[in-house]
Amino acid sequence: MKKALLLIAAFLFVLPLAGCAESREYVYYPSIENAGFERGDTSGWTQTGDAFSVSEDADGRYGASARDFLQGKAEGTGELASGEFTLGNTGYVSFLIGAGEGDCHVDICEGDTVIRRIENPYFTEYKDDRMRRVLADLREYIGKTISIKIVDNCSDLMYSYINTDDFDVNVTETDLAVYKGMGAVMV
Repeated sequence: MKKALLLIAAFLFVLPLAGCAESREYVYYPSIENAGFERGDTSGWTQTGDAFSVSEDADGRYGASARDFLQGKAEGTGELASGEFTLGNTGYVSFLIGAGEGDCHVDICEGDTVIRRIENPYFTEYKDDRMRRVLADLREYIGKTISIKIVDNCSDLMYSYINTDDFDVNVTETDLAVYKGMGAVMV
């Protein structure tokens, strides 16, 4: 009898709490295909020219987020374009960028229009090809369909190529806090 009363009391205590939980609608914003090049290739991206290949960062020299990253070639030129995606969550896009001397940059595009051109903000200070994280504030484009284009139009300078990795186009509030805490530069 005591067990039955205890069970009923526990049930009556928990029942009102079940209705207290907030009802949240989760909206999933998909990422871009092969965003970190971990397939070991550029599948999911459209490539023109001979500027890019996927390389392994076995010793951590380049600062890749995992094993593979997109490595530029100083003697090549070309573009690599992601598929389109709908910008959601915080409206920030984050990625790793290295090298980038000359006309080498990452474009964020809406259709054929470049809405943000991002050059390596670290290059003038470090003059190397190690990748470091950047954050692009694109809140004004939340809900819009955009894409990423990695561009290398230079082949005559020592660091006239661009390395990239770990494109996060679905940055949450938690991700944003972590990236800022890691010292990501706003671009």
